[in-house]
Amino acid sequence: AERARIARDVHDLLAHSLSGVSMQLELCEALFEAGQMQPAQAAAGKAHSMVRQGLSELRRAVTEMRDGTLPLPESLRMLFGDQAHVTITGECRDVAVPVAQSLVRVAQESLTNARRHARGGSVEASLAYLPGAVRLEVVNGPADRPTIDPGGSGMGLVGMRERALQLGGAVEAGPLSTGPFCGGWRVTVTLPT
Repeated sequence: AERARIARDVHDLLAHSLSGVSMQLELCEALFEAGQMQPAQAAAGKAHSMVRQGLSELRRAVTEMRDGTLPLPESLRMLFGDQAHVTITGECRDVAVPVAQSLVRVAQESLTNARRHARGGSVEASLAYLPGAVRLEVVNGPADRPTIDPGGSGMGLVGMRERALQLGGAVEAGPLSTGPFCGGWRVTVTLPT
């Protein structure tokens, strides 16, 4: 079980970082081929920035595993950065490290999927502290530009569900057919505290 948990963590960290970098580099290559040097250089700069952010997240994750602490709201805000608005509701409280880690991993996978399948679509996240539980919801709108490579292993949602199930929680995921994010996707994970 511990090996499976570590495998999920490594998958989530690497998939999140590397898929974003890969997409930026593909964009960079296409722009160079089209002779658009300034946008290509900007895309390359964004890729470098994503690599630095990925390394920072990896260091943070290793530190958290060693220290046994994880400030959940701050970790989510750092993860989403300027890519999504994060709303916190309810009275913030400490939650068990495995619960916090699982929520951060679900957030990473959701953001990776939004980047991969809905390029340029808006993303919002909300963390709700409920009586006896905590719920994270990540929604993204539809793509506003063509997807370069929508591929993926298909293991992201499976890993999310496995992670939640181990902690007595549940994940709901699916397309949105109404509201401001119509045509997008929603992932909701609820874990007992």
